[in-house]
Amino acid sequence: MLRAVNASRTTRWITTAAAALALAGCGGGSSPPAGSGPVMATETMAVRRESPHFQVLAGQAPAAVVDAIADRLEAERGRLLSDLRVTDVPQVRVRVWQDQAAWNAEVVRYFGRSFTTGGYIAGPGEMRLLAVDRVAVNATHEFAHIVSLHVNPGFANNPRWLWEATALYENGELVDPRTLGYMTSGRPPTLQTLNSDISANTQVYEVGYTLAEFVVATYGRDALLGLIRANGDIAAVLGLTPAEFERDWYAFVRARHLS
Repeated sequence: MLRAVNASRTTRWITTAAAALALAGCGGGSSPPAGSGPVMATETMAVRRESPHFQVLAGQAPAAVVDAIADRLEAERGRLLSDLRVTDVPQVRVRVWQDQAAWNAEVVRYFGRSFTTGGYIAGPGEMRLLAVDRVAVNATHEFAHIVSLHVNPGFANNPRWLWEATALYENGELVDPRTLGYMTSGRPPTLQTLNSDISANTQVYEVGYTLAEFVVATYGRDALLGLIRANGDIAAVLGLTPAEFERDWYAFVRARHLS
């Protein structure tokens, strides 16, 4: 997933379960924009840390960055599996780029177009990261996506609002609604808006945490898992229309975060 700039901090990534799914979730494939330049060779990778759970490959990234990624993933793995009721996940490959130009070229090569991104997943067994600030936090966000694919292999960006809300919530990425003018002024986005192509709307990265928080606090964690398995079918799982869900979610946010 692509993370974008909000009122309080920079957010950073595109996520996908496969290239086709990513492009579908981000509005379909396209050629890189004019002037993006040729696709260069990717940064050479070597295994730098390995455990039964994660294999971390990196080129120029410092050892401290590699260790921070590996340590956080190991520390959070058990909780994420438990939260999403997944018994096990096979070893995940983690590729880490240090060079921005090589990373940009790899994004174009993989997706067929350019994005400003700091990470994505390439199927249920691999994540790719740029060694930026908060890269270890980014890694656990991507791993949350991978775990969610073990709940429902067809979940990637389907629907986008729930795909991102689940990872943001599981990774503790709350953006204070008091910093979001559209939330404080009573203009919350609709689920349809949050499902828009990333080039058209990035609000899901600002409010996604509270969407999943609302579901878990109101209906329980099993309801969140039910929505994941049902690809966000709110009527089937919660007995609500999308409009009713949006109304109740915003009432929850007002009571918990805006009062």
